[in-house]
Amino acid sequence: MAEYLRYYKLMFLEAPSWSFFRWFHGKSDISYCPSAVTRKYLEQKGFRNMRVWERGIELDRFSPQYRDEDLRKSLGIDDKIVFLYVGRVSPEKELHIYIETAKRLNLKYKDMVHFLLVGDGPSLNALKKEAPDNMTFTGFMRGMELSKIYASSDIFICPSSTETLGFVIHGLRASCNML
Repeated sequence: MAEYLRYYKLMFLEAPSWSFFRWFHGKSDISYCPSAVTRKYLEQKGFRNMRVWERGIELDRFSPQYRDEDLRKSLGIDDKIVFLYVGRVSPEKELHIYIETAKRLNLKYKDMVHFLLVGDGPSLNALKKEAPDNMTFTGFMRGMELSKIYASSDIFICPSSTETLGFVIHGLRASCNML
């Protein structure tokens, strides 16, 4: 919510934003949030009638069984340790941390690693200019294509310090628990 304002240099709107959101949600019988932690935080900010929205990931679609060696070969990553980011490509995702991590790992392990960035958004062109040459930008993916890219990668990276829903993290955790 208001935490995202700092990424767009709009912190002067923080107090009015909280007031607006309290007013807006106050008109509802129930407002749903993604976790108990978020509910507690919002209640501390003066929100009432909050409920946690339980959500899930289709475990049959996001599973290690979809690892695809042909996909890895087509991307030139068949013998590499693959780091993966999936999500919106925007300032609040703090993808500069991913870029810096890639550059640091490359100092010692460049021949052994590769970085995938799956997604689209307003920061895409700037990140492409900063990225090392062993980072592949796939663009937006969905469905089986996305299932295969998750299963065909080795390490998932989520640099954002603020995640509102965290579906990508929740799905990854569920897939890893199946191993």
